[in-house]
Amino acid sequence: MRESAAASAESEEAKKRRSEEASATIIDWIETIGTFYTSWALVTAGIALFVSHASQLIIGKLWALARGKGFSFFECVNDFLVAAFAGMALPVVLMIPTGQAAFISNPLHVLSAAGVGMILGVILYTHGMKQELLAGQEQKDIEQAERKEA
Repeated sequence: MRESAAASAESEEAKKRRSEEASATIIDWIETIGTFYTSWALVTAGIALFVSHASQLIIGKLWALARGKGFSFFECVNDFLVAAFAGMALPVVLMIPTGQAAFISNPLHVLSAAGVGMILGVILYTHGMKQELLAGQEQKDIEQAERKEA
């Protein structure tokens, strides 16, 4: 009976030690990964995604319609979903740095993240519009080929 109690106490001690080691390993891993996700990068990416897809959804579709190029329904759905998710995530992404005084206290960090995010958003917007116009043109070509066959 004594051996059973000693073995039980020893196994509880071993479980506790393994649990603490696992927790320390997980915390070390999170801290290591956290170094890659700086506030500047998060704010830049959040702004870029929102600007790009919101612009494609609103300005891009109007521009494509005005030029008579047409557009793909699935591209509209894609732009809407990404703009919606980026719009929902943007307040959170902008609030994350408030816990990091070094980021917030330096206006250069904040302004450069916002500026680079907007520039990157415009670049992604132009690329997305090229894809959109190609998809719209392919749709028109398919429709014309179907009309010729009929």
